[in-house]
Amino acid sequence: MDRVFIHGLFVKCIVGIYDSERVNKQRVRLDIDMLWDNRPAAQSKDIDKALDYKVVSEAVESLLVESKFLLVETMAEDIFKLLNTQFHVTGARIRVEKPDAIQHIDAVGVEIFRGEWV
Repeated sequence: MDRVFIHGLFVKCIVGIYDSERVNKQRVRLDIDMLWDNRPAAQSKDIDKALDYKVVSEAVESLLVESKFLLVETMAEDIFKLLNTQFHVTGARIRVEKPDAIQHIDAVGVEIFRGEWV
């Protein structure tokens, strides 16, 4: 199985449990690797048979901007649910980082592996 990836997607959204995090949007950085069979698109040269990372990026960004997550764990799970239901991705690695959460630390966050991950 092949991988289609989106690395370094930054989105400003509401995420966190503290009062200031519930009001002020903060940056999250996403790295998403998705299992996908690229052969049909490669052979046919048809974008409709490819996993369009632009469309996926826009859908993920929309989800994050429209939601108000308490936990990055929930955010990661909901991203996988979106990938699975809307794009039929059967396996993914999703890394969510909060680069501005703690001073003197590059980032904190979670990484999940879901589905048929190889």
